[in-house]
Amino acid sequence: MNFQNTSSNTQKMQMHQKVKSKAPSQTTMRMEVVDLRDTGIIDLRLSAALNASSEGSSLAEIFEASPSRPMISDVDEQILFRVVLSGVFSVSSIRFKVPEEMPEGASVPKHVKVFVNHDSMDFQDADDMVPAAARDLEVVDGEMTFPVSGPNFSRVSSIQVLVETNAEDTEQTAIGQFSITGTMPPQYM
Repeated sequence: MNFQNTSSNTQKMQMHQKVKSKAPSQTTMRMEVVDLRDTGIIDLRLSAALNASSEGSSLAEIFEASPSRPMISDVDEQILFRVVLSGVFSVSSIRFKVPEEMPEGASVPKHVKVFVNHDSMDFQDADDMVPAAARDLEVVDGEMTFPVSGPNFSRVSSIQVLVETNAEDTEQTAIGQFSITGTMPPQYM
């Protein structure tokens, strides 16, 4: 028996690695990051924007790629988005766009809290509950992006986004466009 065949074993392993790297795995799943509005998964009948002024965009309009007018808060600077989905989604980021024309006495969002899977949440619940994520936003190229990750955001059936304060501490908050991005998780039987 020949026990000194390490060079032939090494060559076979190298050939195997070459073949393996060329062919994609049969179990590899490609997950594409998409905007929720493009998937049709948002159930607008059950979703709402609390404390949004009727003078601004509705929730359906603010999700559009280019809304005609901004959403404006009504009584104070807070806005609570309750977005209910018709399936599950893995969320990777939440994005606000600055309005092209800022309404007088309004400012962009500053401090945002995100809650997950609390369909009927209101402002009192937001004060009492611990958010899945919270962050101060900064405007970069006309957008404020809030990346999220972790197990709380892997199988989301509803997401609640509370704009708690705005950047200039004004009475109203204005949002040019609102979007949520992520991936559709694999469906297991």
